[in-house]
Amino acid sequence: MSDMTSKNTKDLIESLSADLEVIKPIAHPVFRVIPWVVFSVIYSVIIVKYLGMRSDIVPKMTDPYFLFEIVLVISMSLSAAIAAAWICVPDMRGQKWMIAVPFSLLFVFAMLIGIKAIVESYTAPGLFWHKCVTEATIFGVLPVLAIIVLTIRGKTTRPVMLSIMNVISVGGLAYAGLRLTCMSDNIGHVNTFHILPYLVFGLLISLIARRLYRW
Repeated sequence: MSDMTSKNTKDLIESLSADLEVIKPIAHPVFRVIPWVVFSVIYSVIIVKYLGMRSDIVPKMTDPYFLFEIVLVISMSLSAAIAAAWICVPDMRGQKWMIAVPFSLLFVFAMLIGIKAIVESYTAPGLFWHKCVTEATIFGVLPVLAIIVLTIRGKTTRPVMLSIMNVISVGGLAYAGLRLTCMSDNIGHVNTFHILPYLVFGLLISLIARRLYRW
């Protein structure tokens, strides 16, 4: 009976281990996110150069509000990308506080846009396909594909949050690019053609997040 039990146990172990494969440990989040940051910044610079800087860029570079806005959205983008890299790890390596950083910067940005809308007596333009929507797509298409490929290889337990971080990271950097190329500072134009496309994309990607980032 003992020999039979031992044989059954051995057979069970062999059957369970038959499909085992060598798993390469996932790289540290910092090393995983750096290639995306470098690629996305270089890509954005190339697109800005291709589309051309706004003609009033010189006086704009002395405008404190404009400079603060650009620094704010780039910081928001980079912090969200870093948070996304950590969310790829099931327990975030114990660094769950990282999520608060991009959300805090996003809140400041939303307040900034809200105050500007009140001060400028906000008027929304008609919904039509504007060239800025095309440019918003150009700025975002490759960085978003790159960050999805980067994060889909992880094993997140928070797919919706990961999707939100990805959208913030891509949208923030792309928004900065649009502000450098588009002449319009009208808050209605900015909200409709610079921000709305990324909000719509963020909603769509969040709806399929659980399928996209499944184990």
